[in-house]
Amino acid sequence: DITSGLTSTLPPTSTVVTVGSGGAIFTSGNNGATWSATAGPTKTRQDINGLTASDSLLVAVGDNGVILNSTNGGVDWARQTSTPEYPTTPPITACTSSHLHDVAWKPVAPTRFVAVGDAGAVCISIDGSDWTTKSPTTPPDGSSSLYGIAWGKDQFIAVGGSLVNSVIYTSPDGDVWTLRNSSEPHILRDIAWNSDHFIAVGDGGTITTSPKGISWTRNSSGTTIDLNTIAIGNDMLVATGTTAAPLSTTVLRNLDGAWEGGGDGQALENVRINDLSFGGTQFAGVGPSGTIIVSEDGQQWTEISTGTNSLFKAITWDESKFIAAGAAGHILYAKNPDLVITGDFITEKLRDGEVARYSVTIINKGITTAPVVNYSEELPRASLFLSASSTRGSCTYATSLTCSLGDMATGETATITVDITATSASTLQHNPTVVSNLVDSDEANNAIVISIDATRGNSTSGGAAFSYWSLTGLLILLLITKLGSRDRNRWEFT
Repeated sequence: DITSGLTSTLPPTSTVVTVGSGGAIFTSGNNGATWSATAGPTKTRQDINGLTASDSLLVAVGDNGVILNSTNGGVDWARQTSTPEYPTTPPITACTSSHLHDVAWKPVAPTRFVAVGDAGAVCISIDGSDWTTKSPTTPPDGSSSLYGIAWGKDQFIAVGGSLVNSVIYTSPDGDVWTLRNSSEPHILRDIAWNSDHFIAVGDGGTITTSPKGISWTRNSSGTTIDLNTIAIGNDMLVATGTTAAPLSTTVLRNLDGAWEGGGDGQALENVRINDLSFGGTQFAGVGPSGTIIVSEDGQQWTEISTGTNSLFKAITWDESKFIAAGAAGHILYAKNPDLVITGDFITEKLRDGEVARYSVTIINKGITTAPVVNYSEELPRASLFLSASSTRGSCTYATSLTCSLGDMATGETATITVDITATSASTLQHNPTVVSNLVDSDEANNAIVISIDATRGNSTSGGAAFSYWSLTGLLILLLITKLGSRDRNRWEFT
């Protein structure tokens, strides 16, 4: 159980992937609150220690050099070698027999994956299937193991160490590496990039940072507990470390440059966190005995029941879900849709009294059908509704605009086009949203804000000579004048 008081009510957003003992992989939607078991084995019984995601591929690495990849969001996996028990066609090219501990993705061209492990092992792949080792004449050498790797500032940085010191290596491509001076006596276990600094954590409460990966500065963590993982999200850093007797996990947070929680801060009793990740709106941590805990702020944590006793060792976010793995070769993934809404005004310039058009597109990027999809928005006061059309379903307008889009399978889209009239010179801000009858794996992309500025019309600038209300007023004035003239003539006639 988690320490009394460490609970949280979470919005149903996100999906998680974790990996661990026995080569099983699990995924979940709705902030990791529920986990679904489907699919087949991962074709390995090796422990999986690290996981990363590109824009189209998941890669898992583990003991004895095992490397897996998945092209369909973690549902099916291919392994690096083909065996009679687990035939793989084509097999993933083997790289090393050393235990691999972590893997990172370089998202800029030329893109590539780089995995690191024991005895300075480094494996490189352009496509996640064909793997090669680094140049044998360059560091890292075999005297230290590498436990963490991250991409940032146009380079990979790998961290690790031995019984006598820590090591930090930098590389632009994963092939040629440069040893940096960390000045830390303890092994470094994990590293992350927060768009401004690299942050590495390790044994003895070590936290060290660097803007470029060259010079490193130790931070005061307030603890001597061995720190093994770090994650970044919600404008904060969260790092954790575990003590064995009694079993508890210390959680450190950094919101404004200073670390808190290392002294008398709350600990998660009887919980061990092996890895952390951030996705959607929350942090998710994994550990042994099927442990998964989630938190939005790094303080209030909720333990999630996964229905498994697996030893989870790694977790990652693939832009729509978290992914996890454990024992027995089972694969679990979230049966959650991921509706994504995008759009903007098509009209570029607008004066009051003129018609503006905007277009909104909804796509289901999840791995299951989104049932009963509904689009809705309340128009601002300065927008007079004229018409709406959709490429699927139908739209109606009463006090608000709603469109019933029906069921949307994976990859299906709907485009809604709306015409409105600007009734005043002001900013017209629209807030369309989309929902379905299933919990969405990432509710953060279920709503957007689009706007356009309507300027005042005039007779010399072209376009509308009068505003909507000016034109209405003129028509009323003409009508009154006409009626008045008719009454006056009738009086004189009498």
